[in-house]
Amino acid sequence: QPITIYPLPVPDFTFVNQCHGTAIPFTDASTVAAPQNIVSWGWDFNADLAPDALTQNTSFTFAAPGNYSVGLGLMTDQGCMNGVLHQITVFANPVSDFTATSVCEGLITTFTDASTGTPTNWVWDFGDGTPTDNTQIPTHTYATQGSYSVNLTVTTADGCQHDTTKTVTVYPLPTAAFTFTGACETLPVTFTDNS
Repeated sequence: QPITIYPLPVPDFTFVNQCHGTAIPFTDASTVAAPQNIVSWGWDFNADLAPDALTQNTSFTFAAPGNYSVGLGLMTDQGCMNGVLHQITVFANPVSDFTATSVCEGLITTFTDASTGTPTNWVWDFGDGTPTDNTQIPTHTYATQGSYSVNLTVTTADGCQHDTTKTVTVYPLPTAAFTFTGACETLPVTFTDNS
């Protein structure tokens, strides 16, 4: 009696590495020779050899940045099984932060980047309608006194972003004024500050 030996399925899948907190989609790209069909899929995201998802395509959000081994196991309608592992990377997010000097109107405010996570791009919105600035440590002159919401968005080389907004205060200039009494030669003159 003839015996049919079926070839194993060839497992494979595609994915795109993502920043921490973003789900990574996994798309099945497996093949199998006719007349077989793939009838079951098992995805393993934590290297415990137990399936975490049983659909053909899936997505998963990893708990922390780092490198992970993701496995896909297959079975055909003839009971042939095979599996594959791929290494994926979850990129770390930067943390945007900055300090700013407090100044009076018309004077230069200096902003100092205090972000962590090795950003490579900076976008400063100074909150007064002027164009954004892409330098790491910019300066800015506010035309009028008041409180401004300043936003800093930082991006890493992997494309991960974070932004933060802080209030920067620009103080009004003081108005100098005084009065004096006595203006005769050899007599004392009294000055009174009215600023």
